[in-house]
Amino acid sequence: MENTYNGAWAEPKPTDWVATGETGITYEEVVKDWKEYLPTQERQRNNLFDSNMCVTYSGLNTLETQLVRLMKKGLLPQTHVDFLTAEGYLDENGRPNFNEVFCAKLNGTTIAGNHLGAFWDGIRKHGAIPQQDWLDISTATVWDDLMQDIPESRLAKGKRFKEMFEINYEWVLLGTVRPDVLDYQVRHAPLHIVSPTCGGWNTGKVEVCPGTTISHATMIYGTDWGINLWDFDHYAPYEKTLDWQYYVPYAIKGIIKAKVTIPTIPKPIHTFARNLKMGEQNDEIKALQEALRYLGYFKYPIATGYYGRITADAVRAFQYRYQVASPEELLAVDGKNVGPKTRAQLNLLLA
Repeated sequence: MENTYNGAWAEPKPTDWVATGETGITYEEVVKDWKEYLPTQERQRNNLFDSNMCVTYSGLNTLETQLVRLMKKGLLPQTHVDFLTAEGYLDENGRPNFNEVFCAKLNGTTIAGNHLGAFWDGIRKHGAIPQQDWLDISTATVWDDLMQDIPESRLAKGKRFKEMFEINYEWVLLGTVRPDVLDYQVRHAPLHIVSPTCGGWNTGKVEVCPGTTISHATMIYGTDWGINLWDFDHYAPYEKTLDWQYYVPYAIKGIIKAKVTIPTIPKPIHTFARNLKMGEQNDEIKALQEALRYLGYFKYPIATGYYGRITADAVRAFQYRYQVASPEELLAVDGKNVGPKTRAQLNLLLA
């Protein structure tokens, strides 16, 4: 029976932002609650051991929940939706789903767990990668299986995520039980909390208890004023209610936003000397993507070096714009090839 919970504590830094005090986050009421935007349910333990990564699981849940809303409401720029889609950040449910093991390894989680601030500092520094891109609790036999060195390719992907999204956080509770503050702040973003795990935790309806030893991190996603706090966990049942006066003395509100900039793209210095085709992956394809981005046709946020459908669409638009061949020929090519006429037009524009 899942009845042992540990691994979370609070450790605020003097330099951390604090709501209603010194902070760079501006409050705004976004929703009454986040129930319709909850992320995919995930279990932090398997049949052999507990990962004690509750701080990371719950922190990621708050970010995934916000992104679900932004996508559902059409508030996320299409460039960012395309990035999440093309790079595999959306799971089988179509929801953003980040890899807990990647973040836990980089934020310093041990078998004893970690503190709330470490998660936020870690993801701000290293970013996040898709759930499917790295190790998973479901296949591990011991805790050390999860602590393998992370390949450079995964670290680079985390950095690309960080280039696309800005994450900031502030403390909303610092040692005092204030359900009214939770009710107010959760309307801006889901809250990352740490609390005891009292009787009823495995039933889903958790009453007030005398326990004050904080040991488990979860997410508050809404409230019934004066009655319950709505809690999202990584032990079944995943959706719980905590009594209004339940001991929740520490809480962080993290905010994720798309970085939207209009960069000045320098003119590429390159001469295209060989034909290219869909399915290839090399530096010449990367140069093609950068040239088409400069010319306004390649909209993907990064030059990948892979000639896929996104690149083919950009090539097709370029070929039609400059009529490098007859309409019948362009229809047959469908952007899947860059031949001598397309290369010549590119070289002319880049000269």
